[in-house]
Amino acid sequence: MQSTRLPALRHAPRPPLTRGPLRKLSALGAAGALGLGGLACSKEPAASTPPGSAAGAGSGSAGSSGSAGSAGGNAGGPRTYTLYFTAQKTDPPGGVTVTMEVPPTWTESLDAMGGPRFADNGLTYGPDVVLLPVAGEPKARVETLIARQYDAAALASAERQDSADGVWIASRRADGYIDARRFVAAPGDGGVVVCVATFTPKQASLLPKMKEVCATLRVQPR
Repeated sequence: MQSTRLPALRHAPRPPLTRGPLRKLSALGAAGALGLGGLACSKEPAASTPPGSAAGAGSGSAGSSGSAGSAGGNAGGPRTYTLYFTAQKTDPPGGVTVTMEVPPTWTESLDAMGGPRFADNGLTYGPDVVLLPVAGEPKARVETLIARQYDAAALASAERQDSADGVWIASRRADGYIDARRFVAAPGDGGVVVCVATFTPKQASLLPKMKEVCATLRVQPR
């Protein structure tokens, strides 16, 4: 069976974050190359190792865009971030502002697009918050992105929960890893914000807590 591709996450020491064509997540796992969004693709590990990327880390201050390579900080409490599609921070104009309630023991750093990546939470990969360019009406945007990131087999066996402002999906791969994401449409034509994490088989018990944290993600009106 032909292998599918898995969008790269953003945690060192993995390859740099790229914003390439979105490919589907599969219940069979992942292999090959892929990124999130709209630039280039990067090589990923084999299916037995969850893929990911290491975007430049930024300062942990709320609402700031951060600078690549700077150290992260404590992230506890209500946080505000301004997200962009690219590191130039010009698209969408003014960015997309999101808020999130973060556990006090977590630390964060910001990538070049303003998105947080969290650590010290028991996970090896994520959660991260990213903004992806997708056209269409808000609900259609979310469904389009879900269809791009998960194939039919993965969706058929996945946990899905729809809420007033977003969709949560957690899909277990054949190798035991779980790919979990919460999708929230951004205002106007601002794309879709995604809270994304990957769980190793031994980290599966952390899924309910991560779901709870990702559920606090809110996109603010522009």
